[in-house]
Amino acid sequence: MRQAGEAGLRRVWPWLVLAAGLGLATMPAWRALAFGIRVSAEDLLQIRCLPW
Repeated sequence: MRQAGEAGLRRVWPWLVLAAGLGLATMPAWRALAFGIRVSAEDLLQIRCLPW
């Protein structure tokens, strides 16, 4: 039975990594929306497009 559980974990691991990466990549947009801050499209673009 232990091998079956390890096989299931190996199958889930890439999806967990993908979900974490997606969450981190989109953090500037959802963090502002999750905490009840009203942001406009210009504010989101300013967060994403940093002036270099």
